[in-house]
Amino acid sequence: MEFSSEKKINYREWTSTSSFTAGDSFSFGSTTMRIIYTPGHAIGHCCLYFPTDEILNLGDIDLGPFGPWSGDGVSGIDETINSIDKVLTIPARVFISSHETGIIGGNIIVPAERYRAVINQRKTALLDFLEKP
Repeated sequence: MEFSSEKKINYREWTSTSSFTAGDSFSFGSTTMRIIYTPGHAIGHCCLYFPTDEILNLGDIDLGPFGPWSGDGVSGIDETINSIDKVLTIPARVFISSHETGIIGGNIIVPAERYRAVINQRKTALLDFLEKP
């Protein structure tokens, strides 16, 4: 049986007719959304901040135990670290991850530090591995 995503999950391909840049804001009635540029996972990764509601959609900065994942050849660890630090400066009280972590209420300093620490754990493991011929 052939699987058609259009039929099974009501998916339709869509092409954007506009674009946005870091700092742009969009209004949806009483809700405003601001674009926060957070590269690292991918060069164009952004978080979506809803200042009135104090909600930050973290996108792929999921704060999960696996740690950060760079999604393309031009993204980097330094950008990832800077983006993690940047989301910690956003005055949100609710954080939404696009992956396994889900919704986090309150302070995200501890999960963000754990998430960032995975970078050094991976680096140490790789350097240890390379010590052996």
